[in-house]
Amino acid sequence: SFANYKYCDAKGIEAFIKYPSWNGERTGRYPAVYEYLEDGSIFCLGGRTGNRVEVPTRHLKTQQSAFYKVENCTNCQFMAYCRRFMKEKEDNQRIFEVIPEYVILKQGARDRLLRPEGIEMRVNRSCQVEGTFGVLKQNMAYTRFRRRKLSKVGLEFALTCLGLNIRKFLKFKISGTPVVVKHFRIKFFF
Repeated sequence: SFANYKYCDAKGIEAFIKYPSWNGERTGRYPAVYEYLEDGSIFCLGGRTGNRVEVPTRHLKTQQSAFYKVENCTNCQFMAYCRRFMKEKEDNQRIFEVIPEYVILKQGARDRLLRPEGIEMRVNRSCQVEGTFGVLKQNMAYTRFRRRKLSKVGLEFALTCLGLNIRKFLKFKISGTPVVVKHFRIKFFF
């Protein structure tokens, strides 16, 4: 998702892309443990501020990432949740490894997804795409791929979708409903 966000940002595309932890954050079941602030620090779930630090005993996972340290965690009500994946849970501080660019892009995506346009797109996407797959599976009895290799499976699926579109077109043509045809290009990545 980081590559998708970077691409959309570079091309000026306002992307409404869900990130992996979106559902947990949206429902409140797994809230984000920190927010990245404009001044280059982080703000943890317990209301404490963390600043960038160097940790000589640990190595960064990527070149773009940095360590941020939040102190005085002893009486934090979110301490158990925040440290659930840590080996040493008794320390009075927490060190996060953060990729600032990714977090900024992810927070922007979250803000877009929560705007009215984002909510509308999420609702439309779920009903339109799932409905189409339902028609393919139930009405056209297309429950499995019959080819092997990615190139052949891609071609088979493209032909099936083409058949679905022709079927829709003929349905509208027979009923007399005006049909709006949009021109588009299909790209396959094999």
